[in-house]
Amino acid sequence: MSQFDEFADLEKELNEEIRFINVEEIVREIEENKSDSLFIIQRVADSRGPIQKIIGLIFGILLIPLFGFGIYQIWAILSSGPINEHTTRVVSEVYSKKYNSIIKYRLILNQENIIHKISRSKINTLGKNAIIELDKVWSDNMGGHTIYCWIKSEKNRISLPYYESDSSVIGSGIEVLFVGERLDEFAKFANLKIVSS
Repeated sequence: MSQFDEFADLEKELNEEIRFINVEEIVREIEENKSDSLFIIQRVADSRGPIQKIIGLIFGILLIPLFGFGIYQIWAILSSGPINEHTTRVVSEVYSKKYNSIIKYRLILNQENIIHKISRSKINTLGKNAIIELDKVWSDNMGGHTIYCWIKSEKNRISLPYYESDSSVIGSGIEVLFVGERLDEFAKFANLKIVSS
């Protein structure tokens, strides 16, 4: 058996393993074990205490007559955990070397930073020959452009939270937003090539 056959068998086992693993178990593993095999692409945490939640509910009720705007606010507060407890809502996007995947999830942590609820989770496997692709889109007559960033493989196309633009304010330079670490650091960590199109 050649070395390439062994790698093919290992990749096949890993892909089968991902299909049968519960994504919520992977999210719990990520949150409980911060390891060197994880790269946090994006993590936003919003904490709220009981007083903030009650005030938000009151404003939500007052905003209902105004085209129903308050309904969304009431829903957001009621879905952020018990009203009488301090909770933290986390929106996160993490690359895992172990699963060669990007895991996106939303969860609620209680006041002891223990997972109260995982509200949404999704796993995107990178697959073979994945690359990071930067798409430059020219957006105005003065030469302004916007660059969007994707991970592209034969399986799927995964958007990354990277954005460059010089067209919003001409002369202001290029604005770069890649929350967490820089794009080139992520490319090295995940062993991905960056290609501009």
